[in-house]
Amino acid sequence: MLKGVSPFVSTALIILLLIISISLAVGIGKEVIERVREANVVNEAIQNMKLLDNSIRKTAMEGIGNMKKISIKVSDGIYRVDEKTNSIEFIFPVKYGIIEPGTYVKENNLILACGANSKAYEEDLDYDGENELVLENEILKVGIQKVGSKDDFRPIDTKNNIKIMIFKEKNATVIPEDSSIILDDFPETSYGYGYSKLLREGYHLPKAEALVHVSSELAEYDIIYTLQSGADYLMVKILNAKYK
Repeated sequence: MLKGVSPFVSTALIILLLIISISLAVGIGKEVIERVREANVVNEAIQNMKLLDNSIRKTAMEGIGNMKKISIKVSDGIYRVDEKTNSIEFIFPVKYGIIEPGTYVKENNLILACGANSKAYEEDLDYDGENELVLENEILKVGIQKVGSKDDFRPIDTKNNIKIMIFKEKNATVIPEDSSIILDDFPETSYGYGYSKLLREGYHLPKAEALVHVSSELAEYDIIYTLQSGADYLMVKILNAKYK
């Protein structure tokens, strides 16, 4: 027992110590609380995306003109429709490591990816005097041929779409001989007129993407080249294909 200290002062000292202890407990628990919150936001987004996917598919099966109204709960993050890739994106910055950088998981139409280390820009990678559309992440650097524009179709041959690939860790360079895209075994669909462009130019992107539009004698279609953050492979997707 402290001598010469009034009961009032003793009480004040005890309250002060309790406040400090509570503050320390809150500081230690903040990371745990934030991890739980982030996990809840991500799980909520996954459920929202599954709900949207199911609703879109059901509505499409019901025929032209059908509409469906749905409600979703959004606690955080950004939902965005990307018309160029026919996708709905959810963007949310993760600070407490609930998902490892470089994670890429595909379940049916749902893709879960983590990381913002991709870049999309123009540069002459193969030193031929002409710029390529460059898709880059921590592992790969890919050069896609740059041709024409949406308002200025030029001759295009898909065998030259992927002009160069550089594996950054070992500084190994690969020059593909043929990267042709052929629809239904018709060689004529691999060339014609068209253009190519970056879908989104910049740095610190979750994915770097380039679009190549081809109009051949038989068909017209889009090719989307995607390099996710942390991925050691290039994704190639054919969209909007239609025969003439």
